[in-house]
Formats: sequence, C-alpha cells, structure tokens
Amino acid sequence: MNSLKINFENCYGIKGLQHEFSFAKQHTQLIYAPNGMMKSSFAMTLENLFAEGNEQPHDRLHSDIPAKYEVLADNAPLHEGQVFVDNPENASYDSSASFTNFLVNTALKAQYDAIYNELNKYIDRVMAPLSTVSDSTDCRKELGLRQTSWMCVKKENGVLELHAGEYQRDLFVNMLGRSNDDRVFISLIPFVRNLIEYSKGDGSQEYEKLTSCLHLKADTVSITDSEVIDIITTFDRGNTYDRIKANTSIYGLIMTTADAIVTEAAPDEIRIENKIVLSIACRLKAEQYLEKELLAAGLSHSDLETTSNQTSYWTRLFKQHCATNANKSVIERVNMMTPELIHINSFMYEPLIDMSIHHLIKLYNDCSNL
Repeated sequence: MNSLKINFENCYGIKGLQHEFSFAKQHTQLIYAPNGMMKSSFAMTLENLFAEGNEQPHDRLHSDIPAKYEVLADNAPLHEGQVFVDNPENASYDSSASFTNFLVNTALKAQYDAIYNELNKYIDRVMAPLSTVSDSTDCRKELGLRQTSWMCVKKENGVLELHAGEYQRDLFVNMLGRSNDDRVFISLIPFVRNLIEYSKGDGSQEYEKLTSCLHLKADTVSITDSEVIDIITTFDRGNTYDRIKANTSIYGLIMTTADAIVTEAAPDEIRIENKIVLSIACRLKAEQYLEKELLAAGLSHSDLETTSNQTSYWTRLFKQHCATNANKSVIERVNMMTPELIHINSFMYEPLIDMSIHHLIKLYNDCSNL
C-alpha cells in the first residue's frame, strides 16, 4: 500500500477530516492531537467500519445529521478484516500479557506475536556488535520502522486538519537555530537547565540562575536576558547561537511574550514553544499569588524555602494554611497542567503536545486574575 485516503464527516466527535497518508517511503504514520479532539473518534470510526457486526459511524449528539466515512487504500476501498484497530477503550482490549494483546482477532494476534518475537531476536543479534562500537543510544530506534508524524488542529468551523509534525529529531538543536524568536529563547531555559543538572549538578550557579527564571526566587525579576544567553552559549554543542543581548529582564520578557500569545486571534496549536512559555508564565504567576497569601497567613520567607518542587510545596502549604481560599482550583490546575520537569527526552513534552493551547490560555488568564 502506497497511500491511504480518509474522508470523515460527523463521525462521533469528528465534524470533518480529509487527509491522504503516503506510505511510499514511511511505514508508520503518527497523529498527535490534544485530548478530546479526535483520537478516540478516529479509532472508533475505523473500528466500526471494519469490524463485523459493529454500528456504522455517526454523530452521537445529532443523529439526524448524515455521516460520511470513506477509507481508500491506493484508491480502492478496504473491507472487513483488513484493518487492525488498537482501541484501549474497546471492551475487548486486554493488557494482561503483552502490548500486542490489544489485537482483537485471536488468530491474527498469534501470528503477529510470532512475527514480532522473531523480529526482536533479529534486532538483538544485530544490536550486540553495534552496542560496542556505537556512541549512540538510539541504535534500536534506528532499526525500527521509520514514521511520519502529524499534528491535528481544529479550525474555527470545527473541521480538523493534519499538519506536518514538528520536532521529530533534536528539539534542542532546532531551538538553538531559532532562538532570536522570544518564545523559542524562553523555551530553551528548561532545556539548558536540564543539561546543567546532568553535567554540573543542581547545586551549580548556572542551574540556580535558570531555576530562578522558572520559579519565584529573590533574584527572579532582576535576572537579565544577557545572563541567560551567557549560560546558554556554554551549552550550544557547537551550534551557532547568535541571539543579541538586550540586557532586559527575563521575567518581563516571559510575561510580555505570554501576553502576546493569549491575545493572538488564532494562536498556533502546533508550536510547542507557545505552550512552554504559557506553562512557565502560569507557574510564576501562581507562585507570586501563593507567596503573597502564605505570608499574609503568617508564614515567613524561611518557611517557604524548599529544595524540592517549589510550586507543589507551596501548594501543600496553601491548602493547609489557606484552606477556605476560593482560588484553590486555579492553583490545582497549575500543578496538573504545567509540567515541572521538562527534559531533553522528547517524551516529557507529550503532556504539553496532548494539551490544547486554549486550555493553557484559559489557565494563564485565570492566573493573571488571581
């Protein structure tokens, strides 16, 4: 199969989605989408189209609206038994043994398991000599199936579109090359802090300086972009880093950049840097509020000192000493929605990728009103 065309309208939560996937060069297609946008509806549509005896896809809220569902492989229709759907929301999903148990046809699952086990044995044989000569930890990954990724976005009319995915390779290098963009520059801060933690430890001066950019500390509002640039350039891994120093407040830059994102008519839902900036700004605003309320409740600055996750620690104190405060739900959302540990490993960004930017915009506005 070289191509797969889909055309869905009014299929469960999908108002409209047309796309053609090319398999000529890439064997796997990966779709990222914010929670609640389309993933379950997409799986359910395929499942009901190609599983015997299932219902036809439809709009559950408006049954009178006709649904459309076309799936063509190399311009020919697919039939029952030609499509696997690994939908964990299906009652037949079984995770008791291996991840292949979600294949619903028992005979085909057994055949797949046998092939998968043989493939793993082959990879292990190839990996054994490679592991002694390669300086990369990605040998096994490189032997795997290559993939194309897509990001799903919703247009104003509710119709969905799949855009080419970003950040499939080295996100850090990608950002270094675009650091004249304020959003990218700010997003580099947690990345570089992570590098420093691995190389110098969390007690180093550079680590503490970047931590003060991400959490409310005594020097947070006085740190300049020049200081941050000096730190980043020591970890540019030989890449050109040419952002010009302006000697302005990094805290002020974070807030003005976040303000610019939330006032855009159509904020880009794909760019991870938009979500990182909003997450950082939300935490800083939340910590400003928490500090004010805790001090007003009689705690001292020494009571607020911690070597652990500051936002979480202050939240626990807030619940204890400000139990009747009406803004508890906003603070809880900050803890749940903004990741504290943003690591070089791209999987740590998946919570942000899965989250709609509009949820973060709403959170930022709520934090601004604390």
